[in-house]
Amino acid sequence: MAKPSTLAAPYPKQGSADGHARSAPTPQALQPAPPPAATPIATQNGIPEYLIRHYGWAYLSPRGMRFFDRPAIINLILFGQYRALKEETLRCLTREAAGETLQLACVYGDFSTRMQQALDGQRFHLADVLPGQIKLSQQKIKADKDVCFSRMDAASLAYRDDSLDTIVVFFLLHELPPEVRERTLNECLRVLKPGGRLLITEFASPTNFLTHLDPRRHLLARAEPWLKGFLGQDLNQRLEQMAVTQGKSISRLHHRLFGGGLYGVNVFKLESLSVHEQQKSTLS
Repeated sequence: MAKPSTLAAPYPKQGSADGHARSAPTPQALQPAPPPAATPIATQNGIPEYLIRHYGWAYLSPRGMRFFDRPAIINLILFGQYRALKEETLRCLTREAAGETLQLACVYGDFSTRMQQALDGQRFHLADVLPGQIKLSQQKIKADKDVCFSRMDAASLAYRDDSLDTIVVFFLLHELPPEVRERTLNECLRVLKPGGRLLITEFASPTNFLTHLDPRRHLLARAEPWLKGFLGQDLNQRLEQMAVTQGKSISRLHHRLFGGGLYGVNVFKLESLSVHEQQKSTLS
């Protein structure tokens, strides 16, 4: 019997460069994606306008995709920290059984390929709003019945509540406008099971005056329109606030800085709030 999928909007099978078809989830236990909680995100042909306007040259342009999909280029952009960040994220992923795992947004380089190897047969979902990015990942990842590609917006995930064991977010959040980032984090907490883990590898907020003055931050902020706002937010505190509104609690299990404090690898664990804890949170 086929394993029921947690997906509501499977991406259709597509042929890859090696001639293999990628598996799509079975249609069992599917449900429509939840409606947006606030103003709908403006799109063109299903692609968010903010993404077209600010990142089309990097994620939509064939020339840009060919250029950036190289570990050496990614390592240059990350000031020599790509391998260390990738290995630490994968090490955290495999410290315990990952279970049903979602990589939220395809990424350039070999990170997804390494994810598949690390999961070793556990169910692996990759979701992205861009068809071109999904196709590129399909060309790199080995065809397997346990790998599922889906086109969906991170701010409106087509998964059931409490359906995933692990979510990995690798350098996505800083590229999202504040309202989209809020929705995306809320969606992660909605679809993650109690006891599940959320792994976020991202730029780290400055921890002291010297890291705040790091010239790399100011250089990157000129190229990344929402990076400054992201760095000004306490991610740990914001996730705690969001979790309570969903009757859950979240705690950070791991936090390691890289690149002189410029980047951080974080592991959060989600749990259910007891009735007593929910009442206490409401009154506080």
